[in-house]
Amino acid sequence: MRNPNYWSDIGFPNYERGDPLMNSVKLLEDPQNNRKLILVGTMNCSTVLADRTRKLIERANPDSILVETTPHWYDEVLNNLGGTMPKTNAEVYNAYFKPLANLYMIENNLRTLTFKAKMYPWLMIMGQYFGLGMDNCSAFRAGLEVFNAITYAKQNHKEVLYSGQLFNSSVMKFLAGEPRMYLLPLIYRLGRANNNQFWSKEWDGYFGQIAVHGFSNFSEWFDDITINWFIKLFERISPYQKRILVDQEDDRLFHLIYEELNGKTIMAIVNHWHIPGLEYHWRHTTGTEIKQEFINPIGDFDINFNLEGKLMNEQLRRIKSKAAKTEPAVTSDYLTTYVKQSLEAERERHVFFDGYTDPELEHGLYNDENKEVQNLPYEKKDHH
Repeated sequence: MRNPNYWSDIGFPNYERGDPLMNSVKLLEDPQNNRKLILVGTMNCSTVLADRTRKLIERANPDSILVETTPHWYDEVLNNLGGTMPKTNAEVYNAYFKPLANLYMIENNLRTLTFKAKMYPWLMIMGQYFGLGMDNCSAFRAGLEVFNAITYAKQNHKEVLYSGQLFNSSVMKFLAGEPRMYLLPLIYRLGRANNNQFWSKEWDGYFGQIAVHGFSNFSEWFDDITINWFIKLFERISPYQKRILVDQEDDRLFHLIYEELNGKTIMAIVNHWHIPGLEYHWRHTTGTEIKQEFINPIGDFDINFNLEGKLMNEQLRRIKSKAAKTEPAVTSDYLTTYVKQSLEAERERHVFFDGYTDPELEHGLYNDENKEVQNLPYEKKDHH
């Protein structure tokens, strides 16, 4: 079963969430220019998703496609495979295995050597935490989806716009100018990344699933909730580099998509962590934001439903107490950790009344003690 990590509740069960294989696909419109954008997020690891994207491209037949790689990458993969078409991400990965950040291409001087001294440890540590247990593939390298998209575009004479790989010239320029890449603060933030029970449980949940299923299968479950969690985790560990690799790249990629891609139907295949930012930029620019339903915390409160629930709980409590010939443990609708319930239950159960003539006395009677009593000093109808 796909999507086992989805947040769900009784009002929004998993089976109402649509097609799991379309989690990473966004269909966005531009009413001003009468065009559509098919935005595809990929982690470059799943052959299942690569096949889905290939069928999607063939069906949509876009006029132009943006891919997050370089022409050199495609040519080298094709040459190393002897001109044959790859069938899996592993074949693509093995055909072009070079360092993500080509630091050896940067000339050595005092400034660049200082940058490399900070960059190499950062890359090593982040690779350990965000390597995500790769199955002979990589979330941050172009894969089979990108290769198939370029092949389709070349065979059908479509325009291809290459945006560069993860560590492109723009990213390297900003990283070299970012002084806050020190080892000790990074290790300190790593130690505090999941320092509360919520982050710790989610961390164990996500990375436990990766360990069990492998990242290739796990990447098929990615949706907005999951990818935003990983983006936020990146920010907690390395905030300044996240701003460069995610936020600034979102802005650069959006301008390429919006201004450089031609045609009525355009497509962009980018790393999945760019999807939330690109969707935001597109909707904001084209005026197609999804209007959220207004919530009136006072007017929308269903008082009758709340009172009915209390009445039902009271009635069930009395039926159970009568059958058991005892008092209820508590008179609240649900248990809490409030000290009055957990440590002073006798105070919670007891009824406060002014005297034997007070109708509130009925609150403490659960076994029809007054059923046969004649001439009560109060009317039961006064009990509320």
